[in-house]
Amino acid sequence: MRLRELIAETPAEVRGPDDVEVESIAIHSGEVTERSLFVAVNGVALDGHDFLPEAVARSASALVVEDPARVPDGFGGPVVVVPNARVTLNHAAGRIVGDPGRELFCVTITGTDGKSTVAWMVEPVLEAVGLATGVIGTVDHHFRGRVWPGDTTPPPLVLQQRLRQLVDLGAKAVALEATSQGLSQSRVGSVPLDVAVFTNLTRDHLDYHGTLDAYFAAKERLFTETLAASPKRLRHAVINVDTEYGARIRVPSNVHEVTYGRRGTGADLVYEVVKVGLEESVFRFTHEDDEADLRMPMLGAFNGANALAAVAVGMAAGGAFRSCVEALVGFAGVPGRVQRVSPPGGKAVFIDYAHDPHAFAALLPNVKAAMEGERPDGELVTVFGCGGDRDRGKRPLMLREALRWSDRVVVTSDNPRREDPQAIVAEILAGAEDTSRVAVELDRAEAIAHALTSTGDDDVVMVLGKGHEPYQIVGERRLPYSDLAVVEAQLRENG
Repeated sequence: MRLRELIAETPAEVRGPDDVEVESIAIHSGEVTERSLFVAVNGVALDGHDFLPEAVARSASALVVEDPARVPDGFGGPVVVVPNARVTLNHAAGRIVGDPGRELFCVTITGTDGKSTVAWMVEPVLEAVGLATGVIGTVDHHFRGRVWPGDTTPPPLVLQQRLRQLVDLGAKAVALEATSQGLSQSRVGSVPLDVAVFTNLTRDHLDYHGTLDAYFAAKERLFTETLAASPKRLRHAVINVDTEYGARIRVPSNVHEVTYGRRGTGADLVYEVVKVGLEESVFRFTHEDDEADLRMPMLGAFNGANALAAVAVGMAAGGAFRSCVEALVGFAGVPGRVQRVSPPGGKAVFIDYAHDPHAFAALLPNVKAAMEGERPDGELVTVFGCGGDRDRGKRPLMLREALRWSDRVVVTSDNPRREDPQAIVAEILAGAEDTSRVAVELDRAEAIAHALTSTGDDDVVMVLGKGHEPYQIVGERRLPYSDLAVVEAQLRENG
């Protein structure tokens, strides 16, 4: 592909010929070949301009830079000077593989909680509409029988290559999770969106964004920039108005807004919780004068909102309200998201990805309410830890929320990274004046074993924080570890 075609959609000053042939794009010098376009991305930890000499030495055919003064003397190829190399990378990454997003019905979901669940729910709903759907998200990337490792909002080159794979395998739609970090780094900026979904926003990722307002601004970019600039003819913004941030989202005038929320919010699509149990939840959905009930083998009132978001996406794709609801009958959930590990009857054990105070406040009251109706004499025991090198302010808040709803809490380790696990625990314990209901066990497997062996058949154990993750991050290493495997092994051992 000619250089001029790759950079056609971005403002740029080209110094040198723009008709050179480019076969690949590289952002790391080790990926450079003789026909590579090297893009010097100024990242969080590294500045791609530092690798320009090596890229030139490896015979890169062209360079994209923000600072032309950093280009090595003697480079004879074209230099593309741009205000933002990330934006140029996004567009070029799509062009080099034929802009696969233009061949897909593209749905992107953002929000603090619910992204994975909504993405997985969108899949059967769009399938029912007649669109074979792939999912790109935290748990994994998959399309029908094909599965790749999970990566939430992959870098542009990986993302566009995955979209190309989906198209080549026969996909007609994709549900993509978008993190605030990915949005702030413009990773989905060149995905031609049909639908953008906002689930909610609560305290999280402040170690990266600094303030809630900055965090919200990153989320809002999906609507004000990416969706607004999409070349798709008919675009929809699906917004949860249960929280104040949904009402604050600025939806561009050229986008059709669809709101969803609890009954009484005045939303276009509303839900009410009929029943929440440990093994089943029942919701009633309303659209205009039509009502439909949905039974799901899942715990959690919040899944009413998640399911309704997926229904709204299906309707945006041309599906009928009732057909979209019916597509979710029997949906059994997402790995690591309120996933029941124990068999029906006896002690109930769940693992979940909840790792912030709001997620605790959304999940644990649901568990307690279900227990009051089904296991009034049972205890709720919660196991959790807090990640290292992340927002320290939420640590005591998480314990406070856990103690508010749990009978007992076991504090443990969760991806300590470069921090001392004992120091993390000390900051968690600051959230309670009375720690008589709190046990501490830094070894996560031992903490789970303690929770399981100290509970009876009427009790419920919630193991929170890691969900589907198959590792513990200690220092710079990712050590093999799985809450699911530990719980299953402990249940087998206990008979």
